[in-house]
Amino acid sequence: DVRLSTHSTISNSIIGSNTSIGSHFITEEKEKIMIEVEGGLYLADKLGTIIGDDTEIGSNVLIKAGMMVSPNCRVNSGKDISESLPINSIVI
Repeated sequence: DVRLSTHSTISNSIIGSNTSIGSHFITEEKEKIMIEVEGGLYLADKLGTIIGDDTEIGSNVLIKAGMMVSPNCRVNSGKDISESLPINSIVI
């Protein structure tokens, strides 16, 4: 149940259900990257990003490798996300 617009590049990422992503969306990816999940630190061989359920992301958004966008977040168009976003975040 993900809606993804055209001209987007997503690789080695996890996208939660009921998520809507605008056009020209990009996730960076890196190898041998550490990610924090629920207080634990984990090594991923290769990872883009993790996007939680019920999230809306606008067009022309770039998310840096290893960032987590928690559930129920809103990211406006034209943003670069270089930090993980906690639940219910709004980036305007």
